Amino acid sequence: MGTLIQSTKSAWLYARVAVSLVIADRGLLLTDLILATATPFLAQAVVWTFIYNQSGNGSIQGLALSGTLFYFAFAIVMGRMNNGYGIIEGISDALYSGRLEVLLIRPFSYPMQKLADFIGGSFVYMLPVSAVMIVHAIWLKGEVPLSDPLYFLGVMLLIFTSQILCFTISFLIGLLSFKTVRADLVLALQSVTSAFFGGILLPPEFWPQTLRPIMEFNPYRFMIAAPAEVCVTKDWQLLFASIGYSSCYSVLFAGFSWLLWKKLTKNYSSVGG
Repeated sequence: MGTLIQSTKSAWLYARVAVSLVIADRGLLLTDLILATATPFLAQAVVWTFIYNQSGNGSIQGLALSGTLFYFAFAIVMGRMNNGYGIIEGISDALYSGRLEVLLIRPFSYPMQKLADFIGGSFVYMLPVSAVMIVHAIWLKGEVPLSDPLYFLGVMLLIFTSQILCFTISFLIGLLSFKTVRADLVLALQSVTSAFFGGILLPPEFWPQTLRPIMEFNPYRFMIAAPAEVCVTKDWQLLFASIGYSSCYSVLFAGFSWLLWKKLTKNYSSVGG
């Protein structure tokens, strides 16, 4: 019991420090919370307004123009929040600088250090998510899926499980740094796969029928696209399925990460410091 309490206190401290660092980094706030979200959304808005005007249809795959634009708004901010860049870069830097040994001997395990740091830093990114929710509610005059308290709690649970899923995927990919040392290749892999499979480029339903199973059931969909979809359209079935899939994927990737972490740290020797 004492160990659990101490671990909880340590996790809380790591999370608080992560929040403070994000808030203190004004450049990060400017680029991530404004430029990196507003610019992609404006590009999507221009493209999809043109597509809807040219098609002459009021909806595409059951979504009106406003629904499609709000989907992309939610997907983009979820993509910024569920971004494992810092996890991967942190593992790589610790390996390259030779600081990993110092981090490993702390009483709070290194994977849990990274998890607490990630959850804490992501807390700030709930601000743009909340902003989109508010604009969505105002636009639809309060007639939004999230106006149902139980549905809202379900969406919050999905967002939390998507965070855990993002961490387990990113930590597993970050372990490739034990072989590559520098994170450039690994970060490029994460960015491309997240944008393509996560639904930031296109909603899963907009893909051709042959590719749709891959786009609907890959883990990145439940990390980014699924939370965006359930925020735009009230779909209890998708909500429950997304929570289940994201939880199962999290357990799967956590298991792989644990096995690989044990193997790599057993044979690890510093290359820096």
